[in-house]
Amino acid sequence: MAYAAFFCLPAYGHIYPALGLVRELTARGERIAFYSTPPFRDVIEAAGAEYRPHPEGVRRDLHGVPANTFDFADWIVQDAAVIVPGIIDALRADPPRYILHDGLTLWGRLL
Repeated sequence: MAYAAFFCLPAYGHIYPALGLVRELTARGERIAFYSTPPFRDVIEAAGAEYRPHPEGVRRDLHGVPANTFDFADWIVQDAAVIVPGIIDALRADPPRYILHDGLTLWGRLL
């Protein structure tokens, strides 16, 4: 079947809702490479996806999220500036047929 790359913010409210979709896709034979941070590795693999770590330099959790929308957007842009160049070669070497990402995952949209 097809292969997809999946990107979510490393936060419970983003990862856990995505796991049902991951389970369904992998049950249908899709191969899912789910990029995230180490605290979510076990649940991602339990859902049937391949865990792939974000590059070094990416924030490992979202504790202390700024209340100011502009500061939070800056966090997202900073992480995208590390993630995109950090994994683009891996995606070129093993190109996914499609990419899934949550609405706040700028790097998913860019990739």
